[in-house]
This record gives sequence, structure tokens and C-alpha cells, in this order.
Amino acid sequence: MENVYVDLYAVKRSGQIGPKSKFALLSEVVSSYFSAVYTRLGGGYGAGFHLFIFRKALQAFLNRKLTFMEFYYLACLPMDSFRYFEFHQAFEYIRKVKANAYLDISSPRFFPAFVLSHKQVDHAVLLNPDVKDLDQTRDLFPRLGLQKKGDIRYDGNLIDDLAAPDESFDLISAISVFEHIPEESIRPSIRKVFDLLRPGGFFVVSIPVSPRPFNEYINWNEYGLQKEEKRSEESYFFGQRFHDQALIEQYFCSVFGDPVRKDIIGEKEAGYFFANRLQKINDPAYPYHWEALDFFRNYRPFNAIPELTGIGVIALLFQKRQ
Repeated sequence: MENVYVDLYAVKRSGQIGPKSKFALLSEVVSSYFSAVYTRLGGGYGAGFHLFIFRKALQAFLNRKLTFMEFYYLACLPMDSFRYFEFHQAFEYIRKVKANAYLDISSPRFFPAFVLSHKQVDHAVLLNPDVKDLDQTRDLFPRLGLQKKGDIRYDGNLIDDLAAPDESFDLISAISVFEHIPEESIRPSIRKVFDLLRPGGFFVVSIPVSPRPFNEYINWNEYGLQKEEKRSEESYFFGQRFHDQALIEQYFCSVFGDPVRKDIIGEKEAGYFFANRLQKINDPAYPYHWEALDFFRNYRPFNAIPELTGIGVIALLFQKRQ
């Protein structure tokens, strides 16, 4: 499989904005809301998640549990690109699934938040080896009123090191996670998920896909977990793996069997995803408040991975055999 080296972060500015007046920031908050509403009315993916986070952030801000800038970021940057599809599709898969015990493996924090807010879960484990990000989740959930149902445990281990007996969970989710696990660890990690799942339980997962599989190395250690690799005097780190159908069968289907459900979405125009990602990361003036509408306009469903025009994402639902 080919390795691709990308100078992704010319300047690491993700999540920062240039100097703006409070009126300009409020205008972007309003634009973000109507972008999500328009997307939802048009049948676009994920707008319901965007509006859910928006409402929670607004309530917390009015109750003086968030600063204005915290509210601004949550209202305008709640989700990014493929998360609109992944969150929407994954929750559709598990909407009617009963789950007393739930494990989330390092998904973007607002997917498990939505699950815990909309399903009756007695016990949940939120696993994230990025301890800084996990601490932010632990701090943010109570302030947003997202820790009202059931017992939540925040765990900073890797999946292989999770202290839990086999067959502990009815439902396991991993949104945009397994592509970041290096090849030498991917098989044991998927096998660990299988062992943790009770017979009849469900595993919902999403991963990036491409007609041509490749490993992407980037010039920033995004999660602080990857080994450094030198290339032409520059340091690169394993960023993610883009899967074709053969890799999905090799890694996931060999353990779980065929998926119960699957859906694919991809860029309408080849190259859009990478160009858009580079702009987001390096341009502090990037209009995140239009993200819902932007995704709606530039991505579409596909029937199979070989039909993709470029980069896409697949959502998969597996059920452990009884």
C-alpha cells in the first residue's frame, strides 16, 4: 500500500480566529444556525446534530456556564466535514438498539453526547487516549447538561488496555478512529472490540475510503501518540489510512462478518476534500459557520467504494454473532 506524505500544517492555526468584533462573531453564530436549518430542510446530513449542540451551548451560555467565546466556537464549529454524515448515519443505525452498557472509542465528543442524551444507557465508558481532549470532555459535558443519564466513566487508555471483562457492552461506537491506528495495531484492536461486545451486540464504525488505498503521513503529531518518521530532513507522523473494499474485508469483516448496514458518501469533485482541509487548518478566517451547508453542497452518496470520484467515508454497522 502506498505511503503519501503531506505538508498539511504550514502553520497550525486550527480552531483560532483573527481579530473580530463581537457583532461580527454574533453574525457568524446566526449564520451557522441558519446554515444548519437550511441544510436540514433540504434533507442534508447531520444538521440535527449541529442544532442539538447549538441549543446546548446557547442554554449553557445564558446560564453563565460558558464564556462568550466558548459559546461562539461550539455554535459555529460544532462539527467538521464528514462528521455530518458519520454522526447522522451512525445514529440512524443504532436508533432502536437497546444498550444498557455503552462504550465509545475516541469518537468526536458530541457523538457519544448525543447517544447518551437520546438513549437510556445505564453505564457508559468514554475511551480516549488523548488525555487533554478527554479532560476537555469531562469538563464540558456537565456544563452543557450532557451528563444527566446513567453512569459515565472517562478512561484515558488505548482500546487494548481497557480494563473491562469480555462481553461487557451491548453497543460500541468508533467514529473516525480506526483509520488513525497504525497497521501493526489495527487487527488486535478490532479483535478487542469483538471480545468486549456481548453476543447480539452492535458495533458502529466509520472510516475514510478511497478507490486506491493509501497511508497518509502528515507533518504534525496530531494526537501526540504517533512515532516520528524522518523523510528528507522533515518529520512526519502516521495520520490516517484510506481504505478500499479489500482492506475493510481484511480488517473488519474477517472478524465480524458482513456488516448489517453500510452507507458511503464522497466528494462530488475529486480533490475537494484535501483542498478544503488545507484551507481550514491554515486559514484563520475560514468560514466555519457555513460548514453544514458546505458539506451539503459538495458531497453526495455513492453505492460502492470503486465508484467514488475521490475521497469518501463509509459507515458500517456490525452485529456480533449469537
